[in-house]
Order: sequence, then structure tokens, then C-alpha cells
Amino acid sequence: MGGKPAGIRIGHLKILDHLVLGMSAFRQREKQLVHSDLVPVPMNSWDQVCDGLRQGDIQGAFIPLPMAMDLHASGFSLECLMFAHRSGSMIIKNKTRTNISSFKNKTFLIPSELSVQHMLFHRLLEASGIRFGPESTSDVAMQVTPPFLMPQIMESDGDGDIGGYMAAEPFGTLAVNRGFGDLFCTSASLWKDHPCCAFVLEKELARESFPAMEELIRHFFHSARLLEEQIAAGEESWEMDWMLDFLEQEESIVLKALYESRISFDPPKLVPDPGIIDMIQTYMVEVMGILSGKIDLDDFLNPTWALNAVSEVTIEN
Repeated sequence: MGGKPAGIRIGHLKILDHLVLGMSAFRQREKQLVHSDLVPVPMNSWDQVCDGLRQGDIQGAFIPLPMAMDLHASGFSLECLMFAHRSGSMIIKNKTRTNISSFKNKTFLIPSELSVQHMLFHRLLEASGIRFGPESTSDVAMQVTPPFLMPQIMESDGDGDIGGYMAAEPFGTLAVNRGFGDLFCTSASLWKDHPCCAFVLEKELARESFPAMEELIRHFFHSARLLEEQIAAGEESWEMDWMLDFLEQEESIVLKALYESRISFDPPKLVPDPGIIDMIQTYMVEVMGILSGKIDLDDFLNPTWALNAVSEVTIEN
């Protein structure tokens, strides 16, 4: 047991939320992993990531927590090993929108029904008595859109039908910088230090390749610590080439997104918290009706390697 896999293919989007994966791949160029090979597989939408997992094209993914829980509930055998980040999304509004009520009778873009962004925007509108959903009876119409397309759709919306969107960075910053959208608020202002994406892996691989998974999670946590240190050190501290390659964005956009989105990669906050995950699934089951039912979190979560890794990086720091 525990032989070196040919390559652990991990699906992801080109977003700041997944920078732990990007930095880990960059660091792997100089320091190869002993028990595993890390192979990032960039994709354009969450549907592609889900299909990749189901079809076996990838063995793991950085994926929204609600989507991972839905896959688990459907019988797909996976485990959640760590959070990918905390906070970091933005709500972007059409320049004519001024407050929550002004989103009424408009369309709002979200990256997936099974996303924390959907939950946060739903809670925001719900607090003001505004209905949000795909139904014609909703006050604000929901439209699922791949994040990379959101700025383009906003830019081409000459009639002002799109009220705004909520997405991971840098796709909010892109709209603001190009002048066809304004920042309404960050996701951190709605729920400080909320999780969003998690790293999930096929359960069989996780169980059969213990040394490889232990090494991989340790590698991720070291990358998270380095990211957090560089954010604290300021813009001039960054080695940008790997990041610009991973995100395929301009340096000015990436740096602005890093510092204005309030994203965090603080290692202790990346250990999966069952209480927080239960809050998400309870809201999405009982209030939104998006998830069909609650899952067994003991079966879904495997925080052992994350707990070991965070102890290690904390001692070293």
C-alpha cells in the first residue's frame, strides 16, 4: 500500500481561491514530492469539475463545499480534506444599482446553485424580504454563469438587465477596473472568514495512498503559510510569474484582487470545521431547498492530515 501514484490530477478554476494549488505546483518544480505527483487540471466551470470527478478524469478537486456535499449525497465516494481559503469573493453591481432593493426585477449571476456565493447572496436578499431564484415569481432572477464569463456579460449588457454578480476573484476586480461594474461589498462583510471551496479527493485514493496524501496536504499547508506571509509583507514581496501563469491575468489585476477581496490562507483556518459546514448545509437544506438533505459529516470529513499539517507549519513559524 502507499505506492507513488502516476499523478494526482486535481481539477480547479483559475481563481484566487485556488492559489494554494497554484503555489504548490510551482514549489513542486524545485522540490519534487516523494510519494505523489501533483497535476493541476484547469477548467472553466464548476460543471466541468463535477463531470471530471464523475468520469474519473481527475481524482481530486478544489470545489465549492455545497457541490462537494451534493456529490457525496449522490453516492460519489469522496472526502473533504481541507478548506482551500477563507473569504475572498465580491458582489459586483451594475453602475445604476444603489442598494439592495435596486436589484429587484434584474438578473443576478452566480457561479453555481451549489455555491457559498449563492447562499450568501440569498441570505442578503432574504434579510430584506427579497426573493431570489430561477422562478418567474422571484424578485431577482438567478442565472448560473461560469465566473470567467461574468465580466464579459456585464460589459455587453447595454440594456442594464444584469443587476450584478457574485464571483471569486479576480473576476470582480476585472469589472471594476474596466469601468463597467462597481463593488457592492465583499463576501467577508457578509460572513467574516467564511469557507467557500474545499479540497476533496476520491475516498479510495485517500485511504489507499496514506503517505502520498499526508505529504500532499503538508505541501498544501506550507504553500498556504507562504501565501499568507506574502500577503502580509505587501505587494513588493510577490514573485508574480507563477501566479500570473496560474490565473492568466495581468499583474495589476491580481495584486488589487489579493488586497481588496480580503481573502485569507491562514493555515489554522484551512482545517475543515464540521460546525461551519453544518451551518451551510442546514441553511441550504432548510431555507433554500437546494440540497436534498443533510449528509453524515463524519463520513464526509477527514481532517486528520490537515490537523497534523497545521501543527507542523505553526511550530516552524
